[in-house]
Amino acid sequence: MAQDKKSFVMYADYLENFEMLSDDQAGKLIKHLLAYVNDLDPDEPDPLLKMAALPIKKQMKRDLAKWETIKQKRAEAGRKGGKTTQAKSSKQANQANASFAKQNETNQAVTVTDTVTVTDTVISSTDVEGVYKQIDILKYEYLKDHRLCNAVSETLKLKSKHQLSEMLTEFNKHLTTTGSHSKTWNDYTSHFLNWNRRKKSIQSNQVSTAPKRAPKISDLD
Repeated sequence: MAQDKKSFVMYADYLENFEMLSDDQAGKLIKHLLAYVNDLDPDEPDPLLKMAALPIKKQMKRDLAKWETIKQKRAEAGRKGGKTTQAKSSKQANQANASFAKQNETNQAVTVTDTVTVTDTVISSTDVEGVYKQIDILKYEYLKDHRLCNAVSETLKLKSKHQLSEMLTEFNKHLTTTGSHSKTWNDYTSHFLNWNRRKKSIQSNQVSTAPKRAPKISDLD
C-alpha cells in the first residue's frame, strides 16, 4: 500500500470469491487483505484462502498504479497552476506599478490644487509643456479632464458638459478658419477662455448698443 493512501476499493465482483468460503474463512480473508494493504506482508498457509485472495490482490495493485498516476498528474497540475498564478500575480503587480508610476507622473504634471481656479494661464494638463497637438486631440483631452471641465463650467456658468463640448467644437472651427490646426495645451486652454470672453463681450455690446456690423472672425482672435 502506498504512503498516504488510507483506503482501497472493495468491488461487488468479490462476492464470488467469498461465497466459496465459510464464514470463518471469509473473516480470515478480510483480515489477510487488511494486513496486505497495510504492508504487513501476511503469509496465508491455507491454499483456498490464498487462491481467493490472489485476484483481489492483483486488482488492488492495478488500483494502486492508477492512484499513483492520478496523484502524479494532480501534483504536476498543481505546480503548473502555481506557476500560472505566480506569473499572473507578477503581471498584475507590474501593471499596478506601471499604472501607479503613470498616475504619479500625471499628478506631477497637473498644476491645479484641490480648489481649482480658472485663469488665463495653465489650468491642468497631462502633457509636457511645449508639445504641439492637433486641436481635435486637445479637445478630447480637455473633456477627459473632469476637474478642469467642472471649473470651466462653473466659471463660464455652463449647465452641462455637453454645452462645454459644443463650445470647444465651435472654438476649434474658429481656429481652423484662422489656419491654426495645432497648439500646445497651455495655449489651447488659455486661448479658449479668452475667445469666450471676447465672444461674450461682443454679444453684450450688440445687445446694449445700436445695431452694428456683425463681428468678424478676427474680432474673436
